[in-house]
Amino acid sequence: MTEPVDEPRADEPPPGKLRLSLSMIGFAAVGLVIPAIAIAIAYRSCVGATVRAQVAITGDGIAWTARPQGCAAEADGRTVTLSVESQTPMRVTLDPIDGPRVELSPPDQRVITLIPATCPGLSVLMRVDGKRDDGSAILAGSATARCPVPAGHPWTGAMIEIDAWWKGCRLPEP
Repeated sequence: MTEPVDEPRADEPPPGKLRLSLSMIGFAAVGLVIPAIAIAIAYRSCVGATVRAQVAITGDGIAWTARPQGCAAEADGRTVTLSVESQTPMRVTLDPIDGPRVELSPPDQRVITLIPATCPGLSVLMRVDGKRDDGSAILAGSATARCPVPAGHPWTGAMIEIDAWWKGCRLPEP
């Protein structure tokens, strides 16, 4: 008498072949995607700062715009400089006693200093986002303003608009 031979079912792969189910494919995809996301986040946090900013002064024949793309924290731990290439058009300070202050440096002009008394629309938020090994602060924050250039400046009466956001600004390497 012969023993019955098990015939493979139609929905099973032939012997020696692996059958991939949707759940196996899903687990494999998740197993690859999660480490890739973690690596991207770690890389981004180590690479440096993120800056999204625009500064504009417009008025009678005046049209100055800057789009800072870099930033650095100053040693006081409460000031950030926003830069475009080698120029520093904006310096933002959040002093615990004097409050917010923004200094704008248009080329070939005097510095324009904004404080709440001269620019009621000035808003500065700043926080310590971490510490470096040397103990210096890594800063994140934002600044917004819409007001006229304060009296006493050659551009008095022109309109200032600031919309800036930064993260990961640190003391420059020596």
